[in-house]
Amino acid sequence: MTLKTMRDIEWLWDNMSSHFVGSMPPQTFLDYFLRLPEDVMKGLPSFKTNMFSGVSISSHENEMYVKFVRF
Repeated sequence: MTLKTMRDIEWLWDNMSSHFVGSMPPQTFLDYFLRLPEDVMKGLPSFKTNMFSGVSISSHENEMYVKFVRF
C-alpha cells in the first residue's frame, strides 16, 4: 500500500466511521431500512418456492427476463 492510499483510508475512517451501523440480521435490516406500509405489502405477490424455476431452464437472456420480471 502506498502512503497516499493509507492517508485515504485514514481519511475515510475519520469521516465515515460514525455513519456505519454495524452488522445486523438481514430481516432486521429489511424491516428497519426497507419497511413498506401494510397496505402496499398486501398488494404485492408473495414468494412461492418454485416461482423462478422457469428462469434456470431458459437458454437466452431475454427469455429469462420475461420469466423473472412478471407478476
